[in-house]
Amino acid sequence: MMAFNETAERSNRTMFILISALILDLLAFTCILPLFPSIIDFYAKQQHRDFLYDAFDTVTTTFQSAIGAPHLKRFNSVFFGGFLGSLFSALQFLSSPVLGALSDIYGRKPILLISLCGSLLSYLLWSQASTFSVFVLSRITGGLSKASVSISTAIISDLYPEQRVGKGMKATVDDVRRKCALYVKPNALFSFSAVSDTVGKKGIRSKKFDEEILAEIQMMRAYGRAYFAYLFLYSGLEFTLAFFTHMRFQYDSMQQGRMYVFTGVLMMLLQGGFVRRIPAEKQHSIVLFAIALIVPSFITIAFAQTQAVFYAGLALYAVASAIVVPCLTSCISRLASAHSKGATIGVFRCLGALARALGPLFASTGLLCLSIIRTCCSRNIARFMF
Repeated sequence: MMAFNETAERSNRTMFILISALILDLLAFTCILPLFPSIIDFYAKQQHRDFLYDAFDTVTTTFQSAIGAPHLKRFNSVFFGGFLGSLFSALQFLSSPVLGALSDIYGRKPILLISLCGSLLSYLLWSQASTFSVFVLSRITGGLSKASVSISTAIISDLYPEQRVGKGMKATVDDVRRKCALYVKPNALFSFSAVSDTVGKKGIRSKKFDEEILAEIQMMRAYGRAYFAYLFLYSGLEFTLAFFTHMRFQYDSMQQGRMYVFTGVLMMLLQGGFVRRIPAEKQHSIVLFAIALIVPSFITIAFAQTQAVFYAGLALYAVASAIVVPCLTSCISRLASAHSKGATIGVFRCLGALARALGPLFASTGLLCLSIIRTCCSRNIARFMF
């Protein structure tokens, strides 16, 4: 009994330290989202421009010329922001499975510390970034070291028994979330992680490759596809939302910050009060419902002309966000073997990173094109009328 109490106390202490570290990491990670438009405007000033910014500007101008659009500088920040968001996630896609696998070999703690130190270095670089090149370097450093969420997910899976892993996942990691060669065949990646137990090393489980294992692989593939598709759409909206509100409602950084606080608080209440209590057997159906909410939320946000309608769409968006990622992560964690959770969850998170690498670039390009088309149509109508 005494040994059990000591284990429980140690687990609680670990969870407290983990949550504290991840909350600080999250605050530093997410504070850049409402600042992106003003950051790009800052580096557009002549005294802060450098060769890299000029190269980005040339690429954007070339793209506008290729599609026959006028050169509108005020839309360049949308493309810049999408590219930087995609760059960060693409690097996370490369590093997340590697660091997750290393945590299986060398332990969670040292790899988590390395990840957090890398993130700290990126924030220090950002604080001293007087030129666009240094700012991009800080994003590269942060992307390569951003594996704290996947490693923390593995730690929670280690600490909680299987029947409680969903509760632990939602109460902690995904309150701190937000966080494969083109599509690198997620199927192949998940197959690899699922059958890694066939290596035959000591301590790794050994099972016959029977129908049960095949069913697990099929389920992992389905979860992988759903996770990729969801985060592709989600990240596209997440990274362009600040630019969208800046252009449509003339939001400044403070108003955009309130917007993210609204969604964050709503997600926190949902995850702490509802999502963490979802039984394991009902998570699959709840995820389907949450994914279905994405459609009306995106439509409402896209056509909102008043702030009340816009915030109604944001509320639906927050409900879906609060449910999908923690439930899918919990489902994957239950399917993974005890000795490969770090690698499996790392690969799963890397799918999300790939989606987040493609989503912002796709969405920002789409927003840029739509904005240019709208401007051109308005000018032509004005010429025709007058």
